[in-house]
Amino acid sequence: MQPTPFPSSAFPTQAAPVASRCLPLPPCGLGRPLQESLPSYINRLASVHALPVSTFFSRELVPLIASPADRSLVSNYFGNSSRYLLLGDRLASKVAAHLARLTAVPQVTALVHRYLAGSLGWTRDLRGQVAWCPECFVEWHQAGKPLYFPLLWAFRATRCCLHHNVLLRDACPDCSRHFSYLVGRTWKGDCFQCGRSFGDGSPVSMPTHIDVESTRLVEGLVTWAAGLTAPADFHSVLLSNVAAAAAAVGGAKPLSKAIVRSSTVVGFWLRRRQSPTLTSLLRLGLVFGVPLEDWLSGAMGPERFQNVCPVPATVPWLSDRVTSVPAAHVQDVLRLALDQPADPPPSLYALARTIPASSSRLYRDFRELTSQIVTRHWVYCAQRKKDYAAELAALVRGAIAEHRASGLPLTAHGVFRHLGSRWPLSRRRFRDVFCKVRLT
Repeated sequence: MQPTPFPSSAFPTQAAPVASRCLPLPPCGLGRPLQESLPSYINRLASVHALPVSTFFSRELVPLIASPADRSLVSNYFGNSSRYLLLGDRLASKVAAHLARLTAVPQVTALVHRYLAGSLGWTRDLRGQVAWCPECFVEWHQAGKPLYFPLLWAFRATRCCLHHNVLLRDACPDCSRHFSYLVGRTWKGDCFQCGRSFGDGSPVSMPTHIDVESTRLVEGLVTWAAGLTAPADFHSVLLSNVAAAAAAVGGAKPLSKAIVRSSTVVGFWLRRRQSPTLTSLLRLGLVFGVPLEDWLSGAMGPERFQNVCPVPATVPWLSDRVTSVPAAHVQDVLRLALDQPADPPPSLYALARTIPASSSRLYRDFRELTSQIVTRHWVYCAQRKKDYAAELAALVRGAIAEHRASGLPLTAHGVFRHLGSRWPLSRRRFRDVFCKVRLT
């Protein structure tokens, strides 16, 4: 499993029961293929309470899941790190359990597949940003249903919507912006930058046969995992079935040729030193025509591995490795980003995701262009912080003036209570601004 950006001390045991504090918002799609993901539920719950996601998270969840020393790391739960809230490992399971207590809706714990994720750890098989079906959003909006992101759409191998037979979209059709699973602001169903709705009527592409087959296999696995009620040794069952498949086709090398994977990796599977990723398991499912849940649910005999079908070796999303992008294309994208002004200017990591290329390659091969992009983004962030600090200081000065005019004693606690309903702010940050304003 990949290391998470959350310290291990941030997950204390919660022995005392937590009183219900939030509205009993029911999750969407429970027990169905399009079951809601945990970040999507957190976003909808914050929206119901008319709070930004960051405020709701810091006030309601962080005091329950983080120790006092780690509560300042609230930003770790947003952005790229929010994908760790999807599957049901240690972090996601605890967040779901606390949300179930806060809302008095025990079904919230079913939003994460803790038994499956705890055994396999497939965080690396998730998309870096959200993907969605615009046709589903239009249909839900017309029916008066809430818009949400199902967990099924978070897997890289989920290529299309089986209901509408269209490819999933992972960027805004206007500004090409990508979106994390959870951000500090509340998602309302449209782009944060240009305001275009995710459920617009722009053209969508049709999926290929392998897109449909891959999506169908992942959908079967997610639906099967939603019904698990007890832990099991899925890792051992999977490796035993892989060994049976290798024996049926003649060994590790014939199996590696059939699924177009390295014989060294297949050897690690057979020696139980490594488990297949979801993309590798997809190759096994496509080659032998066996559903993914069957590889995990019980031992299979050699008769299940008789029919062998070829799998394309050049499908990018079926590979764990990123395909190399030509240097000329990378250079053109970097120059175009510098020549065309954007508000806000993209960071280097955002450009690396759109190319796609690793940031280390950009630093190594395009130092001059990379330094200009980093400098421009740093200047923008510094100016943004300066403007935010000035706006916040002006707001605190106004609150102090109103507090004095009311004849009340001027204390940080009193001004904080007076300001809290208008600006979501932590006590520590408010005290820092309050002291600076008093000194000036």
